[in-house]
Amino acid sequence: IVFPDIMKDYYMNHDGEKIKHCNIGTEEEPEIVSGIVSLSNNDFESTKEEFVSDGFIPLSFYPIAESRGGDYYFWDSDSNGVYLVYGDDIDNPRKRSDNLEEFFKMLNGGILDEW
Repeated sequence: IVFPDIMKDYYMNHDGEKIKHCNIGTEEEPEIVSGIVSLSNNDFESTKEEFVSDGFIPLSFYPIAESRGGDYYFWDSDSNGVYLVYGDDIDNPRKRSDNLEEFFKMLNGGILDEW
């Protein structure tokens, strides 16, 4: 797999750092991103392995972020899109952006004051 430059740059510069909670949804239906899945402590590999081994996600999905509610955002290496997979509705991933650049822009624009 070849990861996009924006993803490589993010991990080279920010892996393991805390992020502020970000609302990338609406006020009526907030989607709070609480963290980026870390490479430094094996979260990335273990999260992917868990979801793939349970048959919940395609092999092309890679975990990139987690919501405050424990749901995961996955980058799809086939389509380049970012999808939200709800723990209680795993069979229906919801597309949240067409690419990683768009997803990271949403995170930058949705920073909340709380941690």
